[in-house]
Amino acid sequence: MGGLNLIGIIDRLELDADGRLLVTDYKTGRAPTERYEQGKLGGVHFYSLLCEELFGQRPARVQLLHLQEPVIITARPTDQSTRGLRTRVGAVWQAVETACARDDFRPKPGPLCSWCSFREHCPAQGGTLPERAVPDQQVTVAAAS
Repeated sequence: MGGLNLIGIIDRLELDADGRLLVTDYKTGRAPTERYEQGKLGGVHFYSLLCEELFGQRPARVQLLHLQEPVIITARPTDQSTRGLRTRVGAVWQAVETACARDDFRPKPGPLCSWCSFREHCPAQGGTLPERAVPDQQVTVAAAS
């Protein structure tokens, strides 16, 4: 997309009864409360964008299937949601390019820092950064779900 290599691993991609794409992402944890449902759909919307780029077809639906309850959280990607995601991907990539050009990678400490395997290298944790190699020109951006 726009020169970026975007990668995601879709748990399940199938055709619905009307022949339209349906993206399913399986979740093993508890389903979010109704208040937080929409905020958890970012990954499957990203998969929708990948389908549109690769197959030229936007999925009719994207869904999270929480296996523990079981609960299905469904959304229908729209022109607006897809356009917003494209804009967000472009903005994130621009921020990465700017950070690389300025060699400005400030740590952002948070509650998960105690779980991090790289504390010894983190300036926010009193560590020192290792020397970094100059990256090549091909960069892959992966989705997290």
